Amino acid sequence: MNGLLLTSKEEKMSIEIMYMAADNTITKRRIIVTSRADNYIKAYCFTRKQKWTFKLESILATVKPAKGKWRKLLSPIVLNRKKLMIQKRPAEASHP
Repeated sequence: MNGLLLTSKEEKMSIEIMYMAADNTITKRRIIVTSRADNYIKAYCFTRKQKWTFKLESILATVKPAKGKWRKLLSPIVLNRKKLMIQKRPAEASHP
């Protein structure tokens, strides 16, 4: 589990987690980890479309998305309130 969380953070890749909320409901989330502390991670949650804090003890499983859905996002990624904005790289200048 820790390996995929680290990969998500370092490579800016999405992963899927099974998460148990405080009310014991279990949800599947697609996230990109932005930071990690001893007991929790902070991530952009594509399910909720916002930044979210997840307790590590409540993450039941981590998996790569199904084949063909494993995507490396363009960098830099800017997390802006409730939206994930991806800045595209400027087009390369044409040489004569």
